[in-house]
Amino acid sequence: MILHCMLGAGLALLASAASAGAPDACLAGSAALSDQRALAALRVEIDAACPCTDTGGAGAFRRCAKPLLAAALESGALRPACEARAAADLKTAGCGTSRLPCGAFDAEAAATACRLRRPAACETRKEIVRTACLAETHCSDVVDWTAGTCLDARDAGPWRAGARQLVFTKPSVLDPNQTRTLATVVWYPTLDTGPSDPATGAIIDAAVAATVPRPVVLFSHGLCGIPAQSKFLTAQLASHGYVVVAPSHPQSTTADCLGGTSNRIASGIERPAEVISVLDQMLAASVSAASPFFGALDSQRIAMSGHSFGGWTTFQVAAQDARIDAALPFAGYPVPTPALGMPLLGMIGLLDTVVSPSGFVAAWQTATGEKVLVELEDAGHYAFSDVCLPGFPVDCNYPTTLSQDEAHALVLRYVLPFLERHLRGETRLDAFFVTPAPPGVSVQRVAAP
Repeated sequence: MILHCMLGAGLALLASAASAGAPDACLAGSAALSDQRALAALRVEIDAACPCTDTGGAGAFRRCAKPLLAAALESGALRPACEARAAADLKTAGCGTSRLPCGAFDAEAAATACRLRRPAACETRKEIVRTACLAETHCSDVVDWTAGTCLDARDAGPWRAGARQLVFTKPSVLDPNQTRTLATVVWYPTLDTGPSDPATGAIIDAAVAATVPRPVVLFSHGLCGIPAQSKFLTAQLASHGYVVVAPSHPQSTTADCLGGTSNRIASGIERPAEVISVLDQMLAASVSAASPFFGALDSQRIAMSGHSFGGWTTFQVAAQDARIDAALPFAGYPVPTPALGMPLLGMIGLLDTVVSPSGFVAAWQTATGEKVLVELEDAGHYAFSDVCLPGFPVDCNYPTTLSQDEAHALVLRYVLPFLERHLRGETRLDAFFVTPAPPGVSVQRVAAP
């Protein structure tokens, strides 16, 4: 697997960026981002010319790949400092062999590793948890993207994503005589096949695969946003067996901002109750035999998430509703935010010009339970949405900043394991939060007292 956002990196651009960062070690300092792109571009070229599935053996794969590595070095597309890294990637690829990448996580040493092993030899021993990574071909991906666990959040899960567009209503908090209409998108796993709707990234009105109650993730959009603003995340979670519920917030939607009807203060007062009401109504549908969501939602496993204004909303809802088991605010407005006692994953881009990164970190620090902070060095405010707005030249300045696809891959790398850890009890996934982060990412973890 490779970071699919890097497919379009041009070799001339990479050569220029690599030259500028020549004094740095590979994947370090100012050259880190351009090195990642150069290595990924080389992988794309090798994968196209030397298919991993060929039966000629590992030797044939490496003989095919080595001239491409040499050409990248000669042209300057890959810096000499990264030659050893690229060569190791080839050496630890399972291409053409019966051996698989075997991921390992040593909890005591807080370390991950990978070796090519026969499946029968990839066994957990004492404190080292080993997993045969059937879906991976390169040990570099097992370490970088799965933290030795074989969970690659960039890969779709075992289901397709389905989506339904629902409309809920509730009385206004400010004026109970007024009705708030909440257009809501719900993503969920399905066994149906068919084309995906571009607006939601899912199969519209597909049958719900509800053999067991599924964990629930609530998602709150940002100011001037829409429920489907982050379908890279919501549809992906559905493919991994989550039901994602994203209501609209009147007075802070895209239509409100374009039509002059936005009211940030009024929406802020209404938002927490809107999310809680939609959760109430979805859980009621889950126990109604007449609902397509009958038996589909697990009321004992619920997470709250959101971006920007939705990140602020995440803090509020998690503090007010005892049903929330985990909170995941992204680039949330930092004031005021109540201290949270449940597991918390906060994510922020350090180039954010909309929300103060230091203010967000201060809000994260008030949490009293287990908490993880992920900071993306080369990303801005819109790393957590599908679109990066051109009116924000600092936040949206590829190739200086991450592209949307690059940022999304990193967001998924932490969000899915966090949810799996805290809603499904996958303790081995602590590896993502206690082992070294990829270049350009900073992770802090504070265990529960």
